Amino acid sequence: GSATHWGPEIQFGRTLFRAGVRNVGIIKCGRGGGGNSYWLKGSSDDHMYRHVVEAVTNACATLTAAGDTFEIAGLLYLQGESDSASEAAVAGVLYKTLVDNLRTDLPHAGGMFGMIGGIAAAGTTRDIVRANQKAIADATSYIDGFSNLDLQFWTASDNLHFNKAAKL
Repeated sequence: GSATHWGPEIQFGRTLFRAGVRNVGIIKCGRGGGGNSYWLKGSSDDHMYRHVVEAVTNACATLTAAGDTFEIAGLLYLQGESDSASEAAVAGVLYKTLVDNLRTDLPHAGGMFGMIGGIAAAGTTRDIVRANQKAIADATSYIDGFSNLDLQFWTASDNLHFNKAAKL
């Protein structure tokens, strides 16, 4: 419902629609800022992990109640701009752990594929995030990723998040 708080999931959905895909749903689970450890199940502050599990489980319950069948096919992930140095050093491992945990904790997600959209914000810590996320994608058959460095100069006024043109 917000004219300003949407992300690359909108263009992803549009691309699928233009390709003729009609049996897809997108569940957005974003809020606030912070590092990737918020997505780590069992960490001292895993509120984002719990948020994702709750939101997706609720959406799945709605589908099931309506008699629909479904499979959670993928996780689109664009995170890491706010990682601390210690989080950056394990950004790839944190993402793989997230995918592995969600494959277990979400309904019908056993074969879920992970897709990392590379962060574009500049900085040494962010370079480490990118390198570690790329390494885990290269090493894991059910994870892939892509670079967004070509969008580095298309950030919002905070020099962190993508602007509208970059999202599209």
